[in-house]
Amino acid sequence: MSRKTFTKTGFVALAFLLVTACGGSKDNLESRADFAQKLDSELYLRADGQKENRREVEYWKGTQLLKRVTIFYSAGGKQISLYRENGTIRVLTEWYPDPSLTVAPPQEVAPTVPAPTAVTSADPNAVPAPPSSSGSNAISNAPAAGAAPAVSSSGTAAAANGSDTASGVAPVPSAQTPEEALSTGYTAKIYDPPTKFGKVKRSIEYAADGKTIVRSSFFREDGTMAAFGRQRSKSEFELLEYLKDGRSLARIQQFNNDGDVVYMRVVSGVPSDSLTRKAENGDEVTVTFGADGIRSRRTFKHQTGYEDIEFYKADGRSLKYIVYRSYRIEVLYFKDNGSIDHYRVFQPYDNSMEVTVYRDGAGVKKPEAVDGKTPQVAYRQTWKVVGKDANGKDKYLLTQLEEVDAAGYVSRRLRFNDKTGKLERVDYLDDVGRFLKVVNVREDGTTDNYDTYVYPPNAMSETTNTKVTGVERETVPTNLTRPLGFDDVRNVVGPPVQPSYNWYGGYDF
Repeated sequence: MSRKTFTKTGFVALAFLLVTACGGSKDNLESRADFAQKLDSELYLRADGQKENRREVEYWKGTQLLKRVTIFYSAGGKQISLYRENGTIRVLTEWYPDPSLTVAPPQEVAPTVPAPTAVTSADPNAVPAPPSSSGSNAISNAPAAGAAPAVSSSGTAAAANGSDTASGVAPVPSAQTPEEALSTGYTAKIYDPPTKFGKVKRSIEYAADGKTIVRSSFFREDGTMAAFGRQRSKSEFELLEYLKDGRSLARIQQFNNDGDVVYMRVVSGVPSDSLTRKAENGDEVTVTFGADGIRSRRTFKHQTGYEDIEFYKADGRSLKYIVYRSYRIEVLYFKDNGSIDHYRVFQPYDNSMEVTVYRDGAGVKKPEAVDGKTPQVAYRQTWKVVGKDANGKDKYLLTQLEEVDAAGYVSRRLRFNDKTGKLERVDYLDDVGRFLKVVNVREDGTTDNYDTYVYPPNAMSETTNTKVTGVERETVPTNLTRPLGFDDVRNVVGPPVQPSYNWYGGYDF
């Protein structure tokens, strides 16, 4: 959402470059999880700094579509990605290294259904607890298939499975049945025996599109739950992070489908009203939240020092305006329905302000000119600061108005005297920006003379000047010359950022 396209990524990637082991070839077999790529959580980063020992890639019979990819790490531990027959990723599971366990690759077998165990929960419909990890066909601390601690929009943990959530203590998701284990990636029950893999580190389940994360579970090496994520609705995803005991909530985050965090509340630990992620190239994203946990702004800071700052309305989701802070301050304002209202540029070098007003229904991104035309623009004003008012605010004088036709071309440009504000010239333009007619206006507003232009093919343009003897006036659309009210965010974001280069292309002379 910027002149360069506002970057709405959280620098977080969950992409797997799937490479066949045959001759060490590096085919571009990639499974991308778009949601996780943008998710502002380090939990979804691919294994940092882990060196691979080898990869094994299996395809669905008779196709080149991936069925399973197994990555063996040099330090032990491994990662397995399972795919559907259409090639979309179904589940990714990673295990911690355990030197005492064998590293033989697994074989899929039918699970052994454990005998039911006693139910001690107050909920008569509670699922039996999982068997001990010492069994040949079980994994301890298995997260739930369909249930997790529910959190209301206010961020308060709600009871699940009849458990108490007082003092920020949320219940660990209930155990899975063997049938549920077969359909999800939360346990290793589809492998025999799972103890060959050590302890589960993380398990991420994807929707049918192979991109959207439905559920995710993360465990510490001691087996306690570190975090649990789930899709709360078609438009939002929730991530609950736990303290070392694996039960007490530490932090709650909620994300939209673009992977942008829209809510964050610290339940236990050091209070914080912001999240910051920094990329290797120096780019940085900081999300700031209000006292109620709802997102108030999101700042993308380029490595050059330039900033794109999104401000949100009370719901933390609807854009209020976007500020582009570089060698000048630019602001994109939004209407209540989410469409663009107008775009404002503050130029520090001449103390001018340009205002571009959009037609109804303009998109949520600032439309760029294509072949010189901007069809979503209605008109454009240029203002000059001429002093301060009684409250110390800048006073502006209109110096230029550009009218834009339905095709998106500037059809007429009105120029006003920068001292008196009176109309002094009107330019009529064609669709390539050439003059068709230039009208010179007297101080009393009447037409003095005008020049007309013609452009014969393969010849020089011809100009004809006509002196006006009668009384003629150019129409001035008063509805387009009025100033628009606006929030001056310059007091909030600060002055322009000094460019990291000079006007000589980066070289000092």
